[in-house]
Amino acid sequence: EMCIRDRVSTQSTGAPMVFRKLRRIFGIDERQYMMSLGPEQLLGNLLLGNLSSLSMKLSDGKSGSLFFTSHDGRYMVKTIPFLEKNALMRILPQYYEYMRTNPDTLITKICGFHAVDNNIIVVMTNVFDTTRTIHEVYDLKGSTVGRSNTGSGVKKDLDFNRKILLPGEIKSKLKMQLQKDSQFLQSQSICDYSLLVGIHFEKETAPSNFHDHAVQPKYVPFYAVEDGGIRTVNQLGQPQKEIVFLGIIDILTEYGINKKMERFIKSWIPGVDKNGLSAAPPDQYASRFYSFLLTLLE
Repeated sequence: EMCIRDRVSTQSTGAPMVFRKLRRIFGIDERQYMMSLGPEQLLGNLLLGNLSSLSMKLSDGKSGSLFFTSHDGRYMVKTIPFLEKNALMRILPQYYEYMRTNPDTLITKICGFHAVDNNIIVVMTNVFDTTRTIHEVYDLKGSTVGRSNTGSGVKKDLDFNRKILLPGEIKSKLKMQLQKDSQFLQSQSICDYSLLVGIHFEKETAPSNFHDHAVQPKYVPFYAVEDGGIRTVNQLGQPQKEIVFLGIIDILTEYGINKKMERFIKSWIPGVDKNGLSAAPPDQYASRFYSFLLTLLE
């Protein structure tokens, strides 16, 4: 899909026509996509060691993956290990069909897959592609073991001490969509995914960040109608000065030998609740993930 032959050596990889079709489904303009990710933009920065475009890290970093944002804030680029590349290629036909038939899915929208020198990278739409400042970020799995961050940065399950109150119809639609999404990931033997939650607290009348989005997506999901997010309500159903941004991320971890060994080893640690381990079989993981999210939406 990209072929750059000057300072940056890259090559196309992995079903370029499928990803072109996915971009069409997502309403992404090809010219705009290339301008966002050209070598003079993000890919050049990645390979030449310019970390000025390095984004906030959205995971605990165990995989050693790097995250970058495109210069316009539209896309996230992540380096992935070989096992995740294999997982993507395995689930790609089913992923394509699910994305085609489920426009309201919260699952990561993967719109590019490239080899850049010795790096394998995926390009995804940015959950936080918004003019609003994101004041709090949470990575929620529905597990409890090691799921707290007392420092700065991305918080986890045990740090999320609140509810997400939404209008009744929106809440019902969100519950149904989360159930469908978790069932799909379970059907593909995927585990260890997260619901990424960003919260914006309105303190100003004008947007605090500005992205020039001349080309807008053709379809906006129901949970992203307010500048990429959705406004919460209070107990009386009245709108609050708070907008939440939602997306299911990290969807390329298979329940293979590595996760099985992780679960086996951690389950023998004294005092560890086996049911609270992040590493869990896909059916158990999906059930726990969805049940946990239901408690947040009550």
